Amino acid sequence: MGISTSAVPRSAQLLLPLLLMLGCVAAAHAAVPARVVAISPVAGARWVRPATSILVRFDHDAGLDRSALSGLVTVTGSVSGVHAGRTHVTRDGLALLFDPVEPFTLGEHVEVAVAEAATAAPGTLGAARSFAFEITPRLVSAPRSSLAEDDGAFFDPAEPQVQAGARRVWPAAVLDTVPADFPDVNVQLTGTTAPGQVFMATFGSSTNGDTPYLTVLNNFGDPLWFQAMDASCFDFKPQDNGQYTYYDGSAGHFVALDSQMAPVDSWACGNGYTTDVHELRLLPGGHALLLSYDPQPVNMSTVVPGGNPNATVTGLVIQELDADKNVVFQWRSWDHFEITDCVGINLTRATIDYVHGNALELDGDGNILLSSRHMNEITKIDRISGAILWRWGGIHNQFTFTGDTLEFTYQHAIRRIANGHYTLFDNGNLHTPHFSRACEYALDVANHTANLVWSFRNTPDSYGSAMGYVQRLDNGNTLVGFGIGKPDAIEVNAEGEKVMELTLPAGMSSYRSLRATWETSLLSVDAPGRGPELSFLGANPIHGSTILLARLPHAGTASVTLYDLQGRAVNTPLEPSARPAGLLSLPVSFAGRASGVYFCRVQLDGQSVVRRLVVAH
Repeated sequence: MGISTSAVPRSAQLLLPLLLMLGCVAAAHAAVPARVVAISPVAGARWVRPATSILVRFDHDAGLDRSALSGLVTVTGSVSGVHAGRTHVTRDGLALLFDPVEPFTLGEHVEVAVAEAATAAPGTLGAARSFAFEITPRLVSAPRSSLAEDDGAFFDPAEPQVQAGARRVWPAAVLDTVPADFPDVNVQLTGTTAPGQVFMATFGSSTNGDTPYLTVLNNFGDPLWFQAMDASCFDFKPQDNGQYTYYDGSAGHFVALDSQMAPVDSWACGNGYTTDVHELRLLPGGHALLLSYDPQPVNMSTVVPGGNPNATVTGLVIQELDADKNVVFQWRSWDHFEITDCVGINLTRATIDYVHGNALELDGDGNILLSSRHMNEITKIDRISGAILWRWGGIHNQFTFTGDTLEFTYQHAIRRIANGHYTLFDNGNLHTPHFSRACEYALDVANHTANLVWSFRNTPDSYGSAMGYVQRLDNGNTLVGFGIGKPDAIEVNAEGEKVMELTLPAGMSSYRSLRATWETSLLSVDAPGRGPELSFLGANPIHGSTILLARLPHAGTASVTLYDLQGRAVNTPLEPSARPAGLLSLPVSFAGRASGVYFCRVQLDGQSVVRRLVVAH
């Protein structure tokens, strides 16, 4: 819960704000004492992790003397006693942090006192103020992957392992072929896509021997870059600071790459929380937003009739880290949501995931938008105090839906787009019949209306029961990722017409699919060994004829040849000849050819790429 001064007598407000309203006078703010706007953990918080730090956040630089912070914060546990710790101030001066040397004891009551102390300028840091919170009585292991949705298990936790040191990294543009275990990506182009490449982190089932890959694909489905991973990875995407990030399933944290796809940084939750796979948002000033899933022991018999007295209930934690990896903002669902806020979840089970947050976004005013799948809710949260500003969807919905009789259910990927509207992926788990769609809403916060102004529903219906993404592209197109549904990604133009459809093999998926322009020298036309690219227009299997699309990155001698399974040349759509750089469109007929598997090979100055074609008459 946020800290409010509304209930404090006016006379008390003039002296010192409620509880932790700490006044301090700095040289730059001699006439304006800093005011405390948030604390963490909040007063009275339950189920706090033993490794937590203490945070006091000010409304402006408090001007604290960084050389004289010893003794400013006193922390005492009812079991562990007085705690030694490091008291420090964030580099922006907006938060005072206390990091205990040792974790707190399970189940203990913790008292925090902030004492009067001199600052860098004349004045004081107010009289002592205190608050308290409770440490969780028992640690519960977080799930290996929070992608194991509560509405049905689909994620295989047994990942294919790669020998240490055997990780393979290839800039695919300098190879003639890709590894045999790289997924066969099927792309159908039927119109003009937005510029850029497609980013995916593929995963499948270890029982099928599926190797997880990070990959950047061109419009032909060919990998321009790929990396085989030790375990499934998620949320592979470009960030606004020019880096590319992904959740590393074997390391348990996010990794940041530069434009050459070399690791340059990593991000993980603090205060003893595990890092969730769903979202990393890198913010200006070197800050980042992360999620954590927080399982706690809860006596559910006190919450609902028939509840399990020994249940494990998973809450949600949002953290903002600064450039020094300090937790400068922490929000916990335990302090703001009720367990009974969930929709369609059996609350008598032994394990309950009542929030299942899966996306974070900054709204236009800098506050946080949270997508909570199991609550059917988008929540707007004050990024300083943690107060809930509004709730859209679910049991506590404050908006009237217009132009939309369905409303979204079990949604993913809340995003604010350039026109001020909001897009999301409506998984549709509670729709009858089940189907998924991309949605764009215009919200009128003053009048509490949510108007559906655009949507895309595939024909025939596609249903991604879990995961998924919607991305509005700069040219007006929209890329829709269907998570574990098929096809895996569809790009449509502003009129809702398909311009690209991308499908991974059965059993393989990508949590999110995104398109972005990859600014890297690895794709330079002058890069040594840059080879041709090949795809085809239309469906696969091919019925009668197709159009081969061959992209030549530079001028040279090119040829295109078709082979059968015995390696015999059965057609030569392009005899060896000098060709300029660009796209070749070659109609090919299979009339009179037997149904079966064929291979198409494009050569350019000795380099080649081969794609498989399936013919079915």
